[in-house]
Amino acid sequence: MKIKPFKEKSLFPFISLILILFLNLALSAALVTSLGVSPAGKTVTFTPNTDFEIDFYIINSERNNMQISVGGVGELSDMMFFDQQIITLTESDDKVPFRLILKLPAGMEPGIRTSNIKLTPILPENEDDMLSAYLAPQIPIKVRVPYPSKYADISIVVQSVDEGTPVPIYIEFDNLGSERITSAGAELRLYDPEGELISEMAAPEISIEKDSLGKTKAEPAPILRRGIYRVVADAYYDGVDKVIDMNISLGDPLLTARELLTKQLEIQPVSKVGLKAYNDWNAELSVTGFLEIEDKKTEMPVFKFEKNAEQEISSFLETSGLEPGEYNLTVTWVYANQMKRDVFPVKIIEKKPEPAISWPRILIGLAALAVMIATLAILLALLKRKKPRTN
Repeated sequence: MKIKPFKEKSLFPFISLILILFLNLALSAALVTSLGVSPAGKTVTFTPNTDFEIDFYIINSERNNMQISVGGVGELSDMMFFDQQIITLTESDDKVPFRLILKLPAGMEPGIRTSNIKLTPILPENEDDMLSAYLAPQIPIKVRVPYPSKYADISIVVQSVDEGTPVPIYIEFDNLGSERITSAGAELRLYDPEGELISEMAAPEISIEKDSLGKTKAEPAPILRRGIYRVVADAYYDGVDKVIDMNISLGDPLLTARELLTKQLEIQPVSKVGLKAYNDWNAELSVTGFLEIEDKKTEMPVFKFEKNAEQEISSFLETSGLEPGEYNLTVTWVYANQMKRDVFPVKIIEKKPEPAISWPRILIGLAALAVMIATLAILLALLKRKKPRTN
């Protein structure tokens, strides 16, 4: 896994656009987010020329009066039929049923075939235009089509735990073949971002029935700090060998502000601000953001923070127009698709006057320099006269 750095340019328009889109979605999805669906998805095993009838419920927790259009999308859409295309919800309904009829053909390509049920609210014509821009909920539908012999999809699953706790790492075998797997296991290697080997593990052998999922835990479980890592598994089952190479991430990148180095700022067009922060992540982190006091807001450049290291950085902030006094300086850090804020107390003071030029002192200094030069010249002349002559 590679952390993509922010490009060296202004991010303010990009961040503003993201915030606007987020607010629009939050407002426009008001009707959609009030709906729930049960069950959240369905998986069936392929049987030739078979119809599956699957019942679902739309949960009307907000007791809305509205209509929902139901349809199928994806590779199975031609096989998906519904007992009703339009579902009406009223404020007296807490849940309303509908049925999917899945008509499977005589044969399908082996593997997991997927589609979705799309639920689309039908909004009244006089509804605000912004409320028509929503994300319609979708229900995943999967059909497991077995391979004609032994076959398994293999994946590495890492369980999230608190830092300092042994990290459970599993190898999962999804038996998509037509036969039982009698013996499956794996040998694993764990690497840091620089490719250094951290540990070696082994997953004990297990058996997996056909059309079933089996998993085995790798031992010993490593103790890891937050960060990104690479896991390579040499997996096997009943004479079949596969190499699974996967990047994993534990926790989220974290930049911790340690100290505001500049305790006082002068009132002037541009003031330099020093900060100290720690990158609590095992890879380099590209960080930008904003400095803000009252209505003064300035974008910071992009800083590169070394892995697991504390660094001092400096940026600039406009302070003209502020009155002397105590203020809160807000630092907004933007990194790895995150925004984090820290607030520091800071004092604004009047700009210190430039020291006046003292001409008498300058003249005295020049005179002293001239005397020193003259004295040095006389000493050199005397030394030259005393030098003995050679025949």
